[in-house]
Amino acid sequence: MTFAHEGYRGHNGYGGTTTGPSMDSLVRLNVNAVAIVPYTFSRNPREITELPIPDRPGSETDPAVRTCIRAAHDRGLTVLLKPQIWIRGSWPGEIDFADEAGWEQFFSAYEDWILHYGKMAQAEDVAALCIGTELVHTTLKHPDRWRKIIAALREVYDGQLTYAANWGEEFENLSFWADLDVMGLNSYYPLSSEKQPTDAELQAGAHRWMQMADSISEAHDRPLWLTEVGYRSVADAWQNPHAEAGDREESLEAQARCYTALAGAVRESARLQGMFVWKWPSYLGHTEGRGNTRNTGFVPGGKPAASVLSGLYAYPPLAPDVTPP
Repeated sequence: MTFAHEGYRGHNGYGGTTTGPSMDSLVRLNVNAVAIVPYTFSRNPREITELPIPDRPGSETDPAVRTCIRAAHDRGLTVLLKPQIWIRGSWPGEIDFADEAGWEQFFSAYEDWILHYGKMAQAEDVAALCIGTELVHTTLKHPDRWRKIIAALREVYDGQLTYAANWGEEFENLSFWADLDVMGLNSYYPLSSEKQPTDAELQAGAHRWMQMADSISEAHDRPLWLTEVGYRSVADAWQNPHAEAGDREESLEAQARCYTALAGAVRESARLQGMFVWKWPSYLGHTEGRGNTRNTGFVPGGKPAASVLSGLYAYPPLAPDVTPP
């Protein structure tokens, strides 16, 4: 599960008093691994000269992130440290530069920033580090610069390295998988384009993209993780899983049906070794969206989707139609 920093009041984010109870709920859900995601911030994807480490109280400061890692370890949870870039009004896939000077500034800042977290991961005995997330233009245009970053990380961190590639072009065409230990896929592939698909059609859609991901994993001889996967509790959640809720109606059933299809594909996969569902909040009772009274977010907690995931995560595995206790 992705364990998201959702509280900015100090007590309800990473390192706050709510972290423990929220992680305890994951243990009860049979979760055994969490992705912890400290963000850095940038205003412009075309001009990045520095990537600051948060230091404002209530943000993902180093002490807060370290405390969160230790809380996970105290509960027997494996940790993937997954630093990410948040860009106002955009996303990391838009980071691109018109000249070599812009690329040099970016990669210099990025290497300093990710090495900071590599050293943290080593000090905190973190099992895996995600070296980047959905940085589409940077990876497809400059794979050798990424190989340099990977080599530098190997000097300070001896755990597993992965990269969280965006679904589609980036995941399917990344050229430096062999330099990493694990292939990471942020999977928001549609399950169906239909308004009212059958369960069998949803299952077939999940199986198609999982089979494709398996084949790429096999071709590169690297195990596969879903570094992100998730579905909103909205109508037609299967059509474009990453899309905003917009004015779509709340639908807990649609979300549960998507996760049921995903669970079937996961059980069939010959290559998948890990999965981090997007997402679980750092405090229980969190609702996504200010002033939003509809329950249309990704969080599966308190919804039928949680039972589907609990059954998937249980060991020994429960049959898909068995409701966990």
